[in-house]
Amino acid sequence: MTASLGDPQVPFVERLRGPFPWIAFLSEADEAAFAREIVAITRACASVGRFDKALVALRAWRSTAEAISAGYTPDDQLDWIEPTAVADPRTT
Repeated sequence: MTASLGDPQVPFVERLRGPFPWIAFLSEADEAAFAREIVAITRACASVGRFDKALVALRAWRSTAEAISAGYTPDDQLDWIEPTAVADPRTT
């Protein structure tokens, strides 16, 4: 919430880097998605007075950032080996 109340001259995503420095490991698109999602979920949580769902979302995003920092490569950036049919060794 503090980041949302910061200097309006500084983009919101940049203000989020203070309390959540790990978002630096996310792509620009994911940083923007994180910012949108966390605001929406926090507002929803505030409306019902329970913030457990916001914590779950924060942990999920942080886990994503940790995976990226550890070298995880997204599936769409991998070269996949095409499956090849082989004969059943029990029948030959």
